[in-house]
Amino acid sequence: MVTVMPESLLLAARLLQTAADQAEDETRTGRATYVTEADVKVLLWLCGSLVGAGRDLRSTSPAGQPLRVLLQEAETELRRFPIGDYPSGTLDLVVGLCDLIRDIRP
Repeated sequence: MVTVMPESLLLAARLLQTAADQAEDETRTGRATYVTEADVKVLLWLCGSLVGAGRDLRSTSPAGQPLRVLLQEAETELRRFPIGDYPSGTLDLVVGLCDLIRDIRP
């Protein structure tokens, strides 16, 4: 049974939206690769599908934060509750976040 407040997933999705925007900007300026941008957008899509349609994913996170920091904040948010309290598919999201964080240079 899912007992997590939807705000936790929504906050993670908003952080991922900001990360996707940041990755897109970094790809244009050559600071990130298209693969990194695509990986972030896949995680955003997965998180968005868990949140559900019609949610505003605009973030209140300050612009210009490093991509790695935004991903770490999303991962930290998803670890606030036991993974079993989240909807099915959240484990894949957390694993994807951890893999991407590991692959991005500090």
